[in-house]
Amino acid sequence: MLKVLAFAEEKGYDRGVNEGYDKSKNEGLNEGLNEGILSTAKTMLIEALEETIGVVPEYIEKKINQIKSHTALKGLHRQAIRCNDINDFNQKLALATS
Repeated sequence: MLKVLAFAEEKGYDRGVNEGYDKSKNEGLNEGLNEGILSTAKTMLIEALEETIGVVPEYIEKKINQIKSHTALKGLHRQAIRCNDINDFNQKLALATS
């Protein structure tokens, strides 16, 4: 009977380890995917600004790189395409980061 209990305990332990590993692996993949999406959105935003206004000041790039919301980056990308000048975009950026 003790062998059966020991075997069951070992199998339960192995199963718990495997489930924990799978969960951690999926969480890591999701986190990496989200970071990649944010990085791409930031790059696209900066490139859109470069096309619209020319050289993008470093302080604006730093503010953009601090944004953690894909929705905010998407909205700012649209504003970057529509903005008339750097001051116009800077106002939109201030609203998005406040």
